[in-house]
Parts: sequence; C-alpha cells; structure tokens
Amino acid sequence: MRAAAVITGNYTVIPNATYNPQGNISYLRLPNFNTNKTTTATIRILGNTTGRDYGTAIVSSPARSSPQISIQELLTNAGGTSFDTLDRTFTLYLQSTDLLTGVQHVYYSTSSQFFENMSVCSFENGLNYTPLTTQVVNVHTSTLATRFPSTVEVHNRSDQTARLRLRVYDGPTGKALGAMEFDAAANASYSFDSSQIEAAINYQPTLNDFHMNVFVESASAAALKAVISHTVTNVDVRAASLNLTTICSIDF
Repeated sequence: MRAAAVITGNYTVIPNATYNPQGNISYLRLPNFNTNKTTTATIRILGNTTGRDYGTAIVSSPARSSPQISIQELLTNAGGTSFDTLDRTFTLYLQSTDLLTGVQHVYYSTSSQFFENMSVCSFENGLNYTPLTTQVVNVHTSTLATRFPSTVEVHNRSDQTARLRLRVYDGPTGKALGAMEFDAAANASYSFDSSQIEAAINYQPTLNDFHMNVFVESASAAALKAVISHTVTNVDVRAASLNLTTICSIDF
C-alpha cells in the first residue's frame, strides 16, 4: 500500500469503498435535508493500493432528495475511465460547503445479491445532528418488495400519546409524494411497509420508482420525541434483515 496524497481541510472520509465487478461494489447515497435548496458535495477518490488520485467528482442533491451513485459512476463524473487493476479498495474524501448534506455508504454484492449499510460516522462537538435521526432515506418502494422489502419503524419515546406525521419524498428528485398522520401511544412502536405508506399517501410507484425518503415530525404543538429506523429484508439471502438507518453528516 502506498501513501496517498495529503488531503487538507475538513472532510468526511470513507476509507473502505470498494469496486470488484465479481464481488462487492460501493454505492453512495447523498441525502439533502434542506427544504428548498440544492446542495453540492465534492468526492475525491484515492486508490488504497497504488495511492493514485483518480480525481474529484461533484454531485448535486435537490432538496429532500438522496441520489444514489456507484463508485464507477463517481469515477466517470471525475473524468476517469477505469480503475487500476491493483486497486480494489479506495478512500473517498467528501466535502460540502452546504449545511444539512449527508452520506450513506452501501456495499452491494453482484454475486450473492447481498447488500449492507457500511456507514461509519464521526461527530464534531457543538454541531446539531438531529436531522440525521428524524429521517430515513432510500426506502424501497413496493416495486422492489418481492426481493428487498423495506420497513419503516417509528417509536414514540414520550410517556403520552403523540400525533405523528410521516412526510414522504421521491428519493432521486426530492419531489413531495404526500404525508400520513397517526396517533402513537405512549412508548409504543409502529412498523410500516412500503405498500402501507404508499396506500396512506395515495402514491403508486412506476416500475422505475425505487426509492422514497421518509421524515418524521410532530403533527401537534408538542415537541417531537420519536425514533425512526429503516430495515430491509433480503429475501434471496435467507430473509436476512439489514439495517439501512445510519446516515453520516458531511463535515465542511
């Protein structure tokens, strides 16, 4: 392994991105938690074996969206064509001058069809990370339900009944799809699959609609005291349950 170029400034690092067409491939989701502005992230790609600098990709995320991009697409975005055969893992350095920009790192296996959330977050003192805990991104629509069904779980942490609202947005574009409300009993947990959410907001995804973003908020004057999470069942791998909740913030 060779030493890579020195990176200066604040950044979020992904040290274990991978590209192996016969095995695991890394995908990044870049959620934008702003309500009315597009955010931009720069992603510098360095090979872990050769130390080669493959360039810097620039990815824009519309408000409330979370576009998904593979590491090969990042390379193309950065102006490259192919990775060195010696490099199978990469370090990604992410930066953004826009607040409320996040990242989720996912492995997908082309051989087993298995995928998993590989996000490892770091935190800075004095920053507010609440937006990362009140929403889940890239929830699978019912289009993917036969192989990779998603479930959104909500828990009311309050000792009183709370009126909660789930706002739903299209993953790639951030377009508002609708909202649903429900009364959550004190300290109670609720699970919603994609079909239930779609029926509640009167949304029918097309064959090309794969991802939704779901935000939880208080539907009353009371402060929000709720936890939201996202799991995916991998039907092809013995119904394995995968935690797709964790989202990291991009330091700027």
